[in-house]
Amino acid sequence: MNKLLNQDLTTQVLSQQNRGSNQDNQHSLWVNNIKCDCPSCHLTETQNTNETANNTTSENPSSSSDSEAISPPIEGVLSGYQWNLSSDKVITYSFYEDDDFTNSYYGSESGVKEVSNAVKINYREIFAWLENVIDVDFVEVDEINKDTYGDIRIQDSNNPNYAYAYYPTSPYSKVAGDVHLNSNYDRYGDTNGFQHDPGKHGYMTLVHELGHALGLAHTHSGTPLSAQLDNTDNSVMTYNFTGNSAATFMPLDIAALQHLYGAKTHNAGDTTYVFGNYIDQVTVNGVSLVETSNRTKQTLWDSDGIDTLDFSGLNAQSSGFHLDLRQGGLLSKTFSSTTDYSTAVSYGFDVENVINSSSNDTIYLNNVANEISGYLSDRFTGHDKIYYGSNEDILKLDYASNEVTQTQSGQNLILNFGSNGSIELVNYYADPNQQIQILYSDIEPTVDPNTDPNTDPDPVTDNQIIAQMGRITNLDHNSQTILLDYNFINPVIFAQPLSRNGGDPSIVRITDIQGDRFSVQVQETTLINQKTHSGSHTTETFSFFVVEQGVWQLSDGTIIEVGSVTTDATTRSNWHNITFNHDFTDTPIVLTQVQTDNDATFVRTRQNHTTNNGFQVALEAEEAYLNNGRGAETIAWLAISPGQGNWDGNTFIAGNTGDHVTHNWHTLDFGNTFSTTPQFLGNIASYDGPDSSGLRYQNLSNGQVQIMIEEDTSKDNETDHTTEVVNFFAIDKIGTLTGSTNLDPSTDPHTDPDPITNNQIIAHMGQINDLTHDSQTIILDHNFINPVIFAGPLSYDGPDPSIVRITDIQSDRFSVQVQETTLIKGNTHSGNHTTETFSFLVLEQGVWELSDGTIIEVGTVTTNATTRSDWHNITFNHDFTDTPIVLTQVQTDNDATFVRTRQNNTTNNGFQVALEAEEAYLNNGRGAETIAWLAISPGQGNWDGNTFIAGNTGDHVTHNWHTLDFGNIFNTTPQFLGNIASYDGPDSSGLRYQNLSNGQVEIMIEEDTSKDDEINHTTESVNFFAFEGTGTLTGSANADALLGLMKQQLGTAGEDSFVVGDATESFYDSYGQQDYLEISGFDASQDIIQLHGTANDYLIGASPSGSNDQGIFLKVAGMQDELVAIVKDSNNLDLNSNNFVFA
Repeated sequence: MNKLLNQDLTTQVLSQQNRGSNQDNQHSLWVNNIKCDCPSCHLTETQNTNETANNTTSENPSSSSDSEAISPPIEGVLSGYQWNLSSDKVITYSFYEDDDFTNSYYGSESGVKEVSNAVKINYREIFAWLENVIDVDFVEVDEINKDTYGDIRIQDSNNPNYAYAYYPTSPYSKVAGDVHLNSNYDRYGDTNGFQHDPGKHGYMTLVHELGHALGLAHTHSGTPLSAQLDNTDNSVMTYNFTGNSAATFMPLDIAALQHLYGAKTHNAGDTTYVFGNYIDQVTVNGVSLVETSNRTKQTLWDSDGIDTLDFSGLNAQSSGFHLDLRQGGLLSKTFSSTTDYSTAVSYGFDVENVINSSSNDTIYLNNVANEISGYLSDRFTGHDKIYYGSNEDILKLDYASNEVTQTQSGQNLILNFGSNGSIELVNYYADPNQQIQILYSDIEPTVDPNTDPNTDPDPVTDNQIIAQMGRITNLDHNSQTILLDYNFINPVIFAQPLSRNGGDPSIVRITDIQGDRFSVQVQETTLINQKTHSGSHTTETFSFFVVEQGVWQLSDGTIIEVGSVTTDATTRSNWHNITFNHDFTDTPIVLTQVQTDNDATFVRTRQNHTTNNGFQVALEAEEAYLNNGRGAETIAWLAISPGQGNWDGNTFIAGNTGDHVTHNWHTLDFGNTFSTTPQFLGNIASYDGPDSSGLRYQNLSNGQVQIMIEEDTSKDNETDHTTEVVNFFAIDKIGTLTGSTNLDPSTDPHTDPDPITNNQIIAHMGQINDLTHDSQTIILDHNFINPVIFAGPLSYDGPDPSIVRITDIQSDRFSVQVQETTLIKGNTHSGNHTTETFSFLVLEQGVWELSDGTIIEVGTVTTNATTRSDWHNITFNHDFTDTPIVLTQVQTDNDATFVRTRQNNTTNNGFQVALEAEEAYLNNGRGAETIAWLAISPGQGNWDGNTFIAGNTGDHVTHNWHTLDFGNIFNTTPQFLGNIASYDGPDSSGLRYQNLSNGQVEIMIEEDTSKDDEINHTTESVNFFAFEGTGTLTGSANADALLGLMKQQLGTAGEDSFVVGDATESFYDSYGQQDYLEISGFDASQDIIQLHGTANDYLIGASPSGSNDQGIFLKVAGMQDELVAIVKDSNNLDLNSNNFVFA
């Protein structure tokens, strides 16, 4: 019998703490969560009042920010007790024998009896596994008489509600290390039964109780384990039972046990760990490390050698894999705060090599030399992301150097293998001396730390994946989801015409476009022969073309421009005019397609009047409803230079039939262009016949296709159609295609600018001097992507309290009007206002560096926070050295009542902002609005040759006119923008100005009279931005465009609610994937996400930020699905689960 340490244990060791309050609830609320009632634990927990596990969010140790080795916090699982081993390092164990000990157990427990043979088998497996990890030999002792039993003794008894064990110390040395199991659970059948194989809660409980018998404590006892680590990914001693149950001790347990007893030499040679179909199935030399058919969690221990983790056999996962090679790291499917099932890397185990899977892997390298391989040229290897690479690491590719395209994205290098996948090397350019070595099949390492770091690949001319072409041959009226080979950023889909296997008038209807998929179905007209019908349709064939929005140069130099517009224009109302950004020499071939189903009734596009500058497009309903208005839809459009070309080695034709196609079949001859049957896309390109019409095709071959104009019969049976022009695009390709960002055609294409330092148009400054209460549309000089508008203050030509109210922001325009308070002197009024002057600044969202080095950050937030409720906190992404000058402005009119912004408490880290109604309604709640904000480094500067000042008046401005002196900075009258920047006076207030000149401007605080006539206001500080000039302005990206505008929230140790919307509006819904909430530390067992509306308003999809995360997308009328939140490390979000509530 081993001696015991710390033998001052009091009789409290015989007290019990129940794992579950009673036996009944162990099968209801607490299934899989039955807790420990160890006497051992009671001792520790009477010294710490925290007797239950923290119900916390948690994450794994692999959340460390770099590749350095992690010191495990083992104090969180150490009890202070251990076996004092002799030199033979033996701990004996035995199973209580009924034959020898019936009714004669030496402890206080009653009903003690022998465990089942299945439990004995389970415990022998656990001891055998543990014997390979810690420097102990576990020897089973047969209980042949009452004086022969093990140091650790295992039995069933009546006392535990579920199970408990004694620490390896006691004044009653006989009970030390004894494990007691409730005999009612010595069974098979439900997850809590002790007879189950690994992966069930009962089996994990056996491991847990052995941990106590060896000296491990609960994670919340004594020195509690942090909330981030308190879960079964890290320790079986936790109460946080998330995901499937562990089959082995987990990394923190192993580190603690090795601290107590030493580490065992195991697999000391070069070992390859081969993963099976699932990430928790691991074999070495064909032998499984854990034998079970259940999904589970396990830990790998390896003491030495050059070791390899081979993931090439894993089943493909759409969400990808999280492969953290660092000590304590997790190998799992992409996960939230904890994994569902996984394999962990022990502390002290250095993994040298990794072979990737065929899914999208996120790989975290460690601080030893790593070799990453598996990128074979004959298979798809996913779109991988590799973190913490150094010059000691090698990336081994089975590709020749000329088969891989390289693109720079911020500090990252992207290696593209075409349809086989890609690798993103994170922070590759951050330190030229620490760049990972890349081995191609034809070249030795391409990166030597001693080489010139300025020989980076040209990120503009190098190709990137911009498109995918495909064909579907079995489409019917049932919706079908098409999974793409690439995760696009801003994709649009072209998918017509439809074959004509079925004669009913039909279109291809697209829905639910995401980065890596879209849904599609055949949609028939509502009426056929003027009658309703089932809508059922036989299978049809169509080609589809997915392409990123932008202006692109193809491999042969052909230019393609792709965009979208949201409109309710119809063929019977005003057509929508599209202007190209590219200067096409010849009239391009234009294709269009409806992208949304905001109004689910039958609709397609018609187009007309195409020139080299632009074209017209409109929505067209079936003929019976042509004169009806309809909801807005998003229309994608594509313009490509006409002619025959070659795109990545694939022949294509972009052409026009001339005015020849009617309701009769028309043969379109491809000549000898194609050797195989091409993909075929087309649109009617004219509007000669006013009846509702679409395009259908048949008999597509490598030499020709037959096309016809199909009128519907919803209004009448007449289907003859006059001649029309048809645009078409045919290409001999299925799979992804590449392109490069197109430059100004007047520049030398071989002197491409660096995308980080090269300026692009990011702003437009202007002034309007005739604004009244009537809405006015301002046409911009540039087509922006994600614009926000700053417009104010208003001049003071009319004294009624007023603001500049912005509506209807589009990429190339916005609307604006003077809005007076609803009440003036307590009375309603007409709202008419004389002409006023204001300056406006349009800005792309993002973090930008101006021509003089000044930093400006621009973002949005959607909120219903008011000055009388909780203010909204904004955190900057840029690290401003000094407190920046912040301007804010309401961008929407969801609630058309008077509203403006107020801001407060600006620091170099962020500020607060809120909505403010007129004074009479200050205490009323209101609908959410989108607020734009900009933060700019303070001081005088020069932006593209134009002088500016960004400044603050100090706390001096009141209701009296205050002179703001510009000095001698400006030669001409500048544009002037400003906001009250403090909240010293609580009455509703805005800013007005007068007498603006090159030398000064007068400003004042304007209170309204909606509640009373008192308009005196205390001193406030005012932020302002004065700029000498108008027109477009440039800047260079200072941060990742996707990450630049995110708002981050981290889960705490309790139940967390992440608010992405409220009862009136969804937040983070500005157009484009730049404005979103990033949620970290989300605990699916307890946390919730609040959204506006219903589950049908949203969808869960792949995150554009990484394969380990999930995005929450809002279905916005007339727009593409809008990213509103990213949940980090998540793969199983369900909008219909308890994790979501809808306001």
